[in-house]
Amino acid sequence: MKEVEAIRASLEFVAQAPEVEASEELTAGILLSAQTARRAADARRQRRDAAATLVKSLASAAGIVVVASLYFGAALDTSGDGVPTPQAVSPAKWVADSGPSLEAIRKTVTDLQTLAAAVNAPSNKPATLWEREHRRAVHVLDGDIAAALAALERNPGCTRAANLVNANLERQADTLRTLYIERSL
Repeated sequence: MKEVEAIRASLEFVAQAPEVEASEELTAGILLSAQTARRAADARRQRRDAAATLVKSLASAAGIVVVASLYFGAALDTSGDGVPTPQAVSPAKWVADSGPSLEAIRKTVTDLQTLAAAVNAPSNKPATLWEREHRRAVHVLDGDIAAALAALERNPGCTRAANLVNANLERQADTLRTLYIERSL
């Protein structure tokens, strides 16, 4: 109650106080202070943005140096005396050493087709929105995998296509397993 009375007393005091007109000097001073504060804030933001850009540039340069050293380091082989000697490695051999072979990918695709056939078996339950979305994802991944496999057939040393196939096969397997489990419940 005391707070309510204090609020009422404050409102009555304000209502009885005479209105004060702002002078032109006061208005000009307030506007000048606002402009100064805005300019200072803009200058701080520009310094912060410049620092962020510098940090990003340095991080990018460091990343490029690291990637280049790893790439060129892998291309050079050190002999017993510690002197690097160039080593000729074909891209197809490098892909074969760094990832699964084309035959292993084909076997995985065959296994996934078996799982897809189990998921696509007729069911009495109507398809839910969740199931339709997952089936659509499987369909899109099928297209991506087919395109990447075609690229691998044309160029067996294509690391990008091999990585794309591997990543999409894993995603498709996870999605098909989830669909299979959902249908089994």
